[in-house]
Amino acid sequence: AAPLLKDGRAIGAIQLRRTLPGAFGPREVELVQTFAAQAVIALDNVRLFNETKEALERQTATAEVLQAISGSPTDLQPVLDAIAANAARFCRAEDVTVALVDGDRLRLRAHFGGLTEPMQEWAMDRETVSARAVLDARTIQVDDLQAADEEYPQSARIAREAGHRTILATPLLREGRAIGCIFLRRPEVRPFTSAEVDLVQTFAAQAVIAIENVRLFNETKESLDQQTAVADVLRVISESPFDLEPVYRVVTESASRLCEVDQASFWRASGDSFMVVATAGPRTVFPVGTVAGEGKTVVGTAALSRRTVHVPDARLDPDLPQKGPQTRLSVPVLVEDRLLGVIGLGRLEARPFTERQIQLVETFARQAAIAIENVRLFNETKEALERQTAVGEVLKTISRSAFDLQPVLDVVLEKAIRLAGADIGWLSRAEGGQFKTLAYSSEFPAAVRAELARQRAQGHAQGDWRPIGPEGGVMGVTLGEARTVHVPDVSQDERLRNSLVAKLTKSKTVLGVPMLRESRGIGAVVLSRYEVRPFSEREIELVQTFADQAAIAIENVRLFDETREALEQQTAISEVLKIISGSTFDLPPVLKTVVERAARLCDADLAWLIRREASGSVLSGR
Repeated sequence: AAPLLKDGRAIGAIQLRRTLPGAFGPREVELVQTFAAQAVIALDNVRLFNETKEALERQTATAEVLQAISGSPTDLQPVLDAIAANAARFCRAEDVTVALVDGDRLRLRAHFGGLTEPMQEWAMDRETVSARAVLDARTIQVDDLQAADEEYPQSARIAREAGHRTILATPLLREGRAIGCIFLRRPEVRPFTSAEVDLVQTFAAQAVIAIENVRLFNETKESLDQQTAVADVLRVISESPFDLEPVYRVVTESASRLCEVDQASFWRASGDSFMVVATAGPRTVFPVGTVAGEGKTVVGTAALSRRTVHVPDARLDPDLPQKGPQTRLSVPVLVEDRLLGVIGLGRLEARPFTERQIQLVETFARQAAIAIENVRLFNETKEALERQTAVGEVLKTISRSAFDLQPVLDVVLEKAIRLAGADIGWLSRAEGGQFKTLAYSSEFPAAVRAELARQRAQGHAQGDWRPIGPEGGVMGVTLGEARTVHVPDVSQDERLRNSLVAKLTKSKTVLGVPMLRESRGIGAVVLSRYEVRPFSEREIELVQTFADQAAIAIENVRLFDETREALEQQTAISEVLKIISGSTFDLPPVLKTVVERAARLCDADLAWLIRREASGSVLSGR
């Protein structure tokens, strides 16, 4: 026997035997040793060839994965598919799976091989080899998995069902933290070599590089998309400084697109309720115009708490309505804790929103708040200017018509109707427990005029005068109570639901504002809307301002009339005294003058004076 020596270490031997006795000669021994040396050279050549071939295959496999990475910088799937295929080929595995961490579970992302395909996702616990490799952040090899029930009970059960025995699992490590794993399976007990393990670890490192590249690309793209969306919202705000509809629309559509939701809605706050003003998404269920209250919903909770509400899985909260999306996000639109609206997003499947997505929607909410506040300030400025203009026009009319009341009342009523957003209106003056309509809008229904004329003709009213009180409708109630009367819904008011005027004018919402003098009603303005739409506090205050101006005008005319009457009376008395002084002994001219002045000052058609004498009454003048 001659050993096969390499570097002084035996790596084999050549053994020769004879059937007949007799030792081998020195030349024969030397020849066998020569053959042994040649065998060592041959074995070494084969080893070097195989190592070179394996190194080339590894380089080829690595190059193919790198080529897949360079060819798919934004798509991870081709890279993971190439890694699974090359790992199976060059590590002589029957089956290869690539799985990534998703929350507290592992989710299958690529598979290659003929064994039974593993589960699509599984828990990240210590009962499976793949999950153990991720949790411990280390490579694990089990020579015979079917015999490892005690260490890996779930993996051993799956191995018996799928028919594999040897498994190798290598984690995908990024900054020392496992983000997934690659595991290879063989149907027979045949452990992977150290070279194969090293190659799998190389594939794992390449997978991490590919995942990181895609992540960085997606983050950059997402950041750019978000910046573009924010810029789009700002552009719409600048292009539509006084129109909120485009702002509602672009905010909702941008949030829906960038956050990848099934439904998105912009709810505008109005008192204790909300109305949908914009929607987006393929599965939107709330059409524009939908109204909802502050109930036990994510939108209602966000409104009440004035903070962002994120529900990753609505199924885990039995207090929430279970019908609808499983993942929900609501972000309030606020200005100094004043609620303007809520942006609501929903995903049908349970897939929580990321912090970046939540921050983006909060940015949209702040932009929407700025736009809404800008429009509010503009409208308030515009309304204030319109009010000042209207008040100025009324005062101008009062100065021009100091002694003519009708033009003033017409202007007051016209401005009140227009600026308060009413459909029709009328204005009356009160006197002695009755009131008379002095002005009404051009849209005032002809049916009302005809009915009032019919009542006058039948003697149901004293001329144009009607009684103060509920029988006089909202005008009578306003004058009777000498205060502002606001009836949001006439059909719900016991005093007015049967009012003839309300029925004839088809009034649904009415507002009566008295004109006061020393806390006493001297007239009133009544405005009406054909729909149930209450007047706002600002509108009521505006009408009260006009009513005050009308009261001033009425008072001016009253004072003027009283002054003129006093002057006429003084003039008449002077005329009578003058006649008396000029007709000391002639009584008939004096009496005649007295009768004429009395008739004129009292606006009488006939007047006479009867003098009593001893012989009886004598008619002295007429």
